[in-house]
Amino acid sequence: MTDTLHQVRFNARMTGEFSFDITKQRFGRFFRLGEPAVKKLFSGREFVIKTGLSEDNAIKFAMKVAETGCECVIESMPGADPLEQRQRTADRRRRYRRDPRASSLVPDQRREIRRQDDQDYFEILVLKTADIPVAFRSYPTTLQKRF
Repeated sequence: MTDTLHQVRFNARMTGEFSFDITKQRFGRFFRLGEPAVKKLFSGREFVIKTGLSEDNAIKFAMKVAETGCECVIESMPGADPLEQRQRTADRRRRYRRDPRASSLVPDQRREIRRQDDQDYFEILVLKTADIPVAFRSYPTTLQKRF
């Protein structure tokens, strides 16, 4: 038994054991479906009726479908690898992620001199002395060179 996942596809082909009406009734009764759902499934289009099955469970499910008088196809699921699915989900999230609001972008205030007194004191220190106190060393060098 492999670790790949399988899906069961159904397109209303019959095995020929029963008439069309009896096959529809058996299929609806066996899978507990209402008349509109059975009518939709027997419209001639192809539907995936079960996904994420192991190979053994997919075969068991196909046998149940065959007991009702219908045929189905078992296929391995595209991208059934869990790592691949997580990567695809992450890509989808990145693609539809909206940009941050402009109001939520706040500059780092620790890197700016915000008080006028501190600004004046910093200018005096830079102009008169070459040694800048430790508290002012964290400010950008462009701000230090400006004075």
